[in-house]
Amino acid sequence: MMKPTLTLLLPVGLLLAACASDASQKKLALAEIEARHATERSRLQDAQDAFARRWKAPFELEFPGEGTVQVHECALHGYEDHVEVFLDYSYVNTTGKPIDGVRIEIDLVDPRTGAARTEETRLTFPPLIPFLPESSFTTVAHVPTRGLHLVPGWEWRIRPQRIVRSRAG
Repeated sequence: MMKPTLTLLLPVGLLLAACASDASQKKLALAEIEARHATERSRLQDAQDAFARRWKAPFELEFPGEGTVQVHECALHGYEDHVEVFLDYSYVNTTGKPIDGVRIEIDLVDPRTGAARTEETRLTFPPLIPFLPESSFTTVAHVPTRGLHLVPGWEWRIRPQRIVRSRAG
């Protein structure tokens, strides 16, 4: 027959051993998560550095007959699974004529396939107020990369297309 103290000590000892094992499992899981996050942060920082070296804002892009895009700031922003191209830009109507608005398309291009994913924005003034020559519209864009920023050779591009409705004479 077991002594009462041994009967009590055996379950307590088993419980302590289980808790110690559980605590070490949690520490191991946390260390693995921390290592994965450190790797992801490092890859993002490398991608951000490469992007910053390639695209030094401010710069201006001329599109004859369509207008001018002035990029004030461009960068990769975000964290791990949600990285985006951030653009702070102005469209300037350099067409020499009034227009009703402009469609801005921003493409992210996959170099492996040549496929482009396009985000479109329409810039317009209130109804009946046209973009006069040399008028501008400043805005920002946030375009998710969906992991494309980690593919060597990926690129982005922006292009305007003026909107002109037919005017009754």
